[in-house]
Amino acid sequence: MGKKKKKSFEDSLAELERIVETLEGGNIPLDRAIAEYEKGVGLLKECCEKLEKADKKIKMLVKDAGGNTILKEFDGNFDADKSADDGDRLL
Repeated sequence: MGKKKKKSFEDSLAELERIVETLEGGNIPLDRAIAEYEKGVGLLKECCEKLEKADKKIKMLVKDAGGNTILKEFDGNFDADKSADDGDRLL
């Protein structure tokens, strides 16, 4: 048996949204609702893993005080004023 092709983040999220709508509608048998819920939990885990992986890849290109372009880790809290004080400028 071949490997299952991984879905894109967008495809997984769209399927998760469909599952949520189906479950919120409440017009499905209990067995199917449980199966959909379990599938949704798996999709949620996949989406979270993909977001975490993407988050680790985010970098900022900045210019240091000497005018050199450098890569810095982005911690999610970019402060232009603080960065300017450090001598770095966001490109």
